Amino acid sequence: MSDRLRTFNDSKQLQRTLQLFQQYRKLNNETPSSSANTQVLKACVHLKDIRSEKAIYDLVSSHTKNNQHIVTLIFTA
Repeated sequence: MSDRLRTFNDSKQLQRTLQLFQQYRKLNNETPSSSANTQVLKACVHLKDIRSEKAIYDLVSSHTKNNQHIVTLIFTA
């Protein structure tokens, strides 16, 4: 899934990134990978969708929250 999210982000289809992630969360009980989380957070930042960004950030594990790449992405956008 993270590859599809990255493809959407790279082609500036940011809303599709968010929609795919939300659809995945509805259909699966497993936690998305840190790479998928990074991609969807990146889309939220570029969309300036703070509500979705916060909701997704709250879902990710503490390990991912300590990921320097994610912290930088969120606070430099």
